[in-house]
Amino acid sequence: MSENKNKLSIIITIIVVLIILIGGFFAYKNFKNKTSIAPEDSFTQGIQLMEQGDYESALPHFKKSIEEFPDRPKYYKAAIHTALKLDNKTEAKKYAESGWKMGLKDEQTLKVIASGYLSNNDSNGLKNTLNLLDELPAGKNREQMRGHFNYVFGNKEEGINIWLKLIENDPDSSLINNVAAIFLANKDFGKAKNLIIKHKDSGHLNEYSYKLLTGIYIFHDKYRAAEESFDEAKTKNIYSDLLQLQHGIYYILKLDLAKALELLEPLKNTVSDTKLNYIRRNARIALAYIYYTNKDMDSIDKLMEIATSSSVKNSSAGELIYFKAVKSIDENNSKALNDLHKAKSSLPNQNFIELFTARATVKAGKYDEALNLYKKIDGPMSVWPVVLYEMAETYYLQNLYNESIEVISNLHSRNLYSKRSLILYRNAALKLNRLDITDNTQNILEKKYPDDPYIKMTGGMLAIDRGNYEKAEKVFEDLSKNFPDEIENKFNDIESKINTGSSDSEKSSRLLLKVLKFNLSVYTKKFDAAESYLNKIKDTLTEENYAVLYTVLNIVKNDEKKAIAFLENTKLSKDKWSSLAEKANEFKQAKVSAYCYKKVLEKEPENPVYLNNFAWQSLLDPDLKINDDIINAAKKAYKVAPGNSTIIDTYSVALIKAEKYQECEKVLTDNMTVVKKTPQLLYNLARLYESKKDNTKALKNYQKCLNLSSSQEVWPIRMSKEVLVKHVESLKQAK
Repeated sequence: MSENKNKLSIIITIIVVLIILIGGFFAYKNFKNKTSIAPEDSFTQGIQLMEQGDYESALPHFKKSIEEFPDRPKYYKAAIHTALKLDNKTEAKKYAESGWKMGLKDEQTLKVIASGYLSNNDSNGLKNTLNLLDELPAGKNREQMRGHFNYVFGNKEEGINIWLKLIENDPDSSLINNVAAIFLANKDFGKAKNLIIKHKDSGHLNEYSYKLLTGIYIFHDKYRAAEESFDEAKTKNIYSDLLQLQHGIYYILKLDLAKALELLEPLKNTVSDTKLNYIRRNARIALAYIYYTNKDMDSIDKLMEIATSSSVKNSSAGELIYFKAVKSIDENNSKALNDLHKAKSSLPNQNFIELFTARATVKAGKYDEALNLYKKIDGPMSVWPVVLYEMAETYYLQNLYNESIEVISNLHSRNLYSKRSLILYRNAALKLNRLDITDNTQNILEKKYPDDPYIKMTGGMLAIDRGNYEKAEKVFEDLSKNFPDEIENKFNDIESKINTGSSDSEKSSRLLLKVLKFNLSVYTKKFDAAESYLNKIKDTLTEENYAVLYTVLNIVKNDEKKAIAFLENTKLSKDKWSSLAEKANEFKQAKVSAYCYKKVLEKEPENPVYLNNFAWQSLLDPDLKINDDIINAAKKAYKVAPGNSTIIDTYSVALIKAEKYQECEKVLTDNMTVVKKTPQLLYNLARLYESKKDNTKALKNYQKCLNLSSSQEVWPIRMSKEVLVKHVESLKQAK
């Protein structure tokens, strides 16, 4: 009996154990099922956070999902996207590589992997990327990417050739446009134009193709070809909002604002299509420029109303700030500048916003910053006369006169002249002692604008500089009789330079008139009268201003010794020293000018402009032998501002005079890109070879200089054309 009980007890125990085991199994299975849901829940939470823009909180959720189930590609895809949004390229590449192994094999993932190689400058990056590319399905898309990876990894020619072969076999508007855009970015305008024109009749061009083509024509001032292309797009029924916007901007660049308005005003209202709204937003931005130029602020108010109804994300706020800035730029430049920077952050890469920001920055006196803004203006607008003139003016304000001349020369070489551009060109040339250019440009101005009093005034001053005192005196007499207000306005800055010690406007006016008479007496060589006027006003001037006027008197009297002897006991500000140096330069007093620039360098020893000017004025002094001070100043300017043609000019002339021919040849040949487009530097190169008795190379470069110079309306080198031609002929005969 007891044995039976024991058996029963054992059986019951076994059954209980089995029940426990079975229950445990199902409990474990249930627990396992529950934990398998957790990664999906975490993924969903990550997606929700990502949609809210909280990428930092989203990424840990995707990490958890990947850790639990590393074989699910969608987890990697989300992690890659989030890491990129956090600008964590290393993390993105890690997930992309892991995801690729787990089957996430698509173009976007491969691009992230390739980007990682690029950022790490991996020498095997292209090879590894192309190996992975071969794992994708064969076809046009894969070959397109092969071209892309070759291009971005630096094998650009191979990449472009791959694309061109694809286009040849199967023309595609998107690929044609992409390759044409690359050609344009590399300044290969001919290749871009030929590629588009080649496929004109294939039926594979679209609106963007014609945008690129018309842009090329506008960039090169081929307005008729641009108009024909716009008409052709209309004939092919692809003249869209995009091309109408381009057409309107084309008329802005041609300065035909009435026609621009006709095309752009129909585009100012918002539409339901988001892509079209972006185009229309750009039309409104361009319209604001036209309205501002026409002083039509009411129309800008209407643009603001339209912008508030825009459905383009991040657009309306930026537009409103931009429109407010445009309205206030003339009244409150500081506020306008702050607003424009805000608008730029919301609406980057907008040429008209860059233009207004550059203008406001110039007004704020931040010339370096303004120049960078002008340089950001791209496409056809980058060669717009308005932009180029303002850039040249900014260079001038920064005392970078050579750069100013180069930009204005770009305009003049395209036969785009204006009174303002000619005056700026003349003034910059005068600052650089390029008196041949100054005289030629002044003659052009006098012929084009014979009644302009300011142009006449400059003509009188230049006549004095050339020793033609009778002409100068007649000019001043005519101006005094016919333009009494204008002649005083010419010297209105004198008042700001003189400390009268009185706020009495009548007293200030009398002093101004005496200073004016002093100047006129100096310019007309009536030195006794000039000294009389100066003695009368001496007590009302500061010591510094008296020193400036007294030195000017001696400069014009050609009494260099007296001027320098006086200046040796005089303390002046940097600006006054600089002003006197320029004045001495005007009157060909090289010793005084060099002395003053040396004083400026005591205060600004690293300034390339002053270093260059000191060296150049020293070179102009016929009594001064070339020495280390001159060479070192020119060399230092060259090192501080390499590539500047004026500084290269000074340095090369100094080296030739010092008979350092090998060093000079290196400087000029190292800068052949600049030399080839600068007649004076071609002349210097020819002169160098002539000094080295290499007449073959000398003649070759003299001829290049003549050819380049003859194509310009204003003769651009110091030696006259007649003398240079005779010199070249004599060199040919000697050879």
